Amino acid sequence: MRGIWQQPVNRCSAMAETALWGLLEEFLVGEQDSKSAEVAAGVKDGVFTVLQVVESLGSCLANPEPRMRGKGVQLLSQVLLECYSQITEKEVEVLVVFYENRLKDHHLITPYVLQGLMALSMCNVLPQGLAVSVLKSIFQEVHVQVRNHSLSF
Repeated sequence: MRGIWQQPVNRCSAMAETALWGLLEEFLVGEQDSKSAEVAAGVKDGVFTVLQVVESLGSCLANPEPRMRGKGVQLLSQVLLECYSQITEKEVEVLVVFYENRLKDHHLITPYVLQGLMALSMCNVLPQGLAVSVLKSIFQEVHVQVRNHSLSF
C-alpha cells in the first residue's frame, strides 16, 4: 500500500525504467554488448537519465563476482562515452569519485574504469582540480606489469 507521502507512479517513468532494466539485463546476462548503445540512445533522447542507469546497475555494481561488477562498469562506461556531453557538473563529481574507488577493485575491472574516466575527462563541465585527482588515483592504483626483455642484436 502506498503511503501518504509517496508520489503517484508516473506511468511513462515506470515504463522507461522497465525498458531500461530489460536492456541492462540483456547486456549483463545475455552478453549482448550492442544493448549499451541502446541505453546510450535512451539517455541522449531523454528517455533515461545517467542517474537512472546507475541506480538500475546498483546490484550489479555491488555484486561479489568481479566479472559481473566488470560488466556493470563496462556498460556504464560505454554509455558515458556516448553521452558525456549531457552530464552535469554534479554528476561528473559523483561519477569521478565512484570510478576512483573502482580503481581499487579487481584488476578485471580496470580497463572499464579507465574507459569511464576517459569519458568523464571529455566533459566540458569537469570541475577544476578534478583532473589532477583522477591522475593521482590512476598513478596510485593502476598497476602495470613489467617484463624484462633481453636486447639482442
